[in-house]
Amino acid sequence: METHLRQSGDKTPRTAVLLVASGVLLAWHALFSRYFPSSAGSLGHDYSSVLPNLLEGYFWYIENGAWSVPWFTPAFCAGVPVLANPESGYYSLPQLLTLWMDPLRAAYASALIFAALGFAGSYALLSRAFRSSWQSACVGAALFTFNGFFAHRMLIGHLGFHAFMLVPLVCFWLLAPGGRRWEGNLTRVCGLGLALAYTVLSGMVNGIAPAGLAIAMVVALHAALRSSAGALRALRRAAAALPLAIALCAAKLAAAVAYTSHFPRDLYRLPGLPSPWDGIRLAFSALFLGPPVDEVRSAFTDLQWLLERHELAFGLTPVPLLLLVAAAVRSRRALAAVLTTIPNAPRQLIAPSVLVALAAVPLALNFHTPVWNALLKSLPLLGSSSSLIRFWASYIPVIAVAAALALDFSARTPRVRGVVAALAILAVVLWNAWEDHSFYAEQRYPPETIRAAWLEAASKRAAPAITRVDLYRTDDGEPVHPIFRNDALTEGVSQLACHHAVFGYRLEEFPEGALRIGPVFEERYGVLNLKNPACYVHPAENGCAPGDHFSSSDLARAERFARRQPFAFEISRVQAAANALNSSAAAGVALLLAAAATSRVLRSRSAVARRGAPRSRSGDPPGRS
Repeated sequence: METHLRQSGDKTPRTAVLLVASGVLLAWHALFSRYFPSSAGSLGHDYSSVLPNLLEGYFWYIENGAWSVPWFTPAFCAGVPVLANPESGYYSLPQLLTLWMDPLRAAYASALIFAALGFAGSYALLSRAFRSSWQSACVGAALFTFNGFFAHRMLIGHLGFHAFMLVPLVCFWLLAPGGRRWEGNLTRVCGLGLALAYTVLSGMVNGIAPAGLAIAMVVALHAALRSSAGALRALRRAAAALPLAIALCAAKLAAAVAYTSHFPRDLYRLPGLPSPWDGIRLAFSALFLGPPVDEVRSAFTDLQWLLERHELAFGLTPVPLLLLVAAAVRSRRALAAVLTTIPNAPRQLIAPSVLVALAAVPLALNFHTPVWNALLKSLPLLGSSSSLIRFWASYIPVIAVAAALALDFSARTPRVRGVVAALAILAVVLWNAWEDHSFYAEQRYPPETIRAAWLEAASKRAAPAITRVDLYRTDDGEPVHPIFRNDALTEGVSQLACHHAVFGYRLEEFPEGALRIGPVFEERYGVLNLKNPACYVHPAENGCAPGDHFSSSDLARAERFARRQPFAFEISRVQAAANALNSSAAAGVALLLAAAATSRVLRSRSAVARRGAPRSRSGDPPGRS
């Protein structure tokens, strides 16, 4: 079907692209930075977990340095795993930035940086893999940068989803034409492995499957519009990159599987829609018009937890819809010509059929019948979810790409494309400015306690040891659970009612056992008031059960744990093998990238030397006649 796409022959002015990118990112910053924090000095409610976790990661770094693995923390629920927690993001950009700035600034800087990566990846994907014009590539990049799934999740505090913005970059590395140089192909495969591993290490556990589905849809779209060669190239690169990605995060994967096997969190009902038409209608509204909050709440069956506005924000604005409609109207004859050739070339149906099948997956996952619901609940990861509506995010990259290509198809001259592109980008910005963000302005998590604790720890280069397990209480002594309860770590207190998703939204599966309010080293019935977190991950190897405490005879290890110092514990054979594989893969990637970079430098110097070599008067190289 490649012959039916118009090719763009206009050159790409780098200055214009950089100006557009800068304008888009400045607009993103102007619209969303006002909620980091809001005018009331507060943040989205899920930052009540994110910022304390970032601060705790910084505390670990202060006490142990950059190369010590944070297996556990005493700061929450009297001791829980860190590396094994699927949502932990110790090895991520936000945590890295806390070495130089407080957790709030680190969170926002990460969001802005990944917005820029989303723009750059989208532009590269469109201009080089799909060979669109630079104007259309800028439109697609702006659409993806402003997608509501990313922006609104950042506003509310789902910081782990920042890695979703790597999707276009991954698609570009999969689809970009390969050169003859081994360095380029090796670099792409290593980049793919690192990007895919980052989604796991940064804690995007609930977004990995939607992101993977989005990547598959973009590859299928490329095969449908360009050629099957790109899809085959993507499959070969994926086959090389996936094992590498698994190896690069093997230690976390092994620990997370071991940990969550004891806490399957399958106690929640999985809601769905009574008909596929409801899914199409509501997904259309969420993608092009705005979060259909009331409609979703009334339409979903078995809805146990109230879906909030940020969970229904996927918006790309009406702009891509208008571009697609305009292209469809403009290309009726071309479409008819394509349809008439299909009976004579049935192979052309393969890629579009795959694309349609992939596009049906988010709708199917949110469809509800008793039998289908029971099957979904029996599946890993899906069965532990309380909603699968996040899969609608998989439509975002493919719609942004399709809208950009639609502009190329319908606008026949560079001048027309330039005008339409400018208007489209302006419309995207204005729509986001006009959209109601009062929900985020009214959020009430105060970040100042965490910021003050970071400043104190940064100046003293010391972190407060955990000395007590406690709860917040009213003046009458009744326990309460304020939104800032995890901030207690700043006072050396491990919050008994912590936020830890593995145990459930209300800690339904938390093995409280003999835990009580009081000093962590207080002995009762032969145990201390502190959990042995190794029992959560490797209970058999450590001779205990998940949720067991340190025994009173194990005071030395408990003291090290309370001071955030590593303590000895046993790991499984699987974990030992995963640790070794992880270290080997990281070292191997570093060596391969260094070899590729060295080869490029040497080749470049050799080329410069050849160009600068003196030549004889006859034009022959020296030494020849």
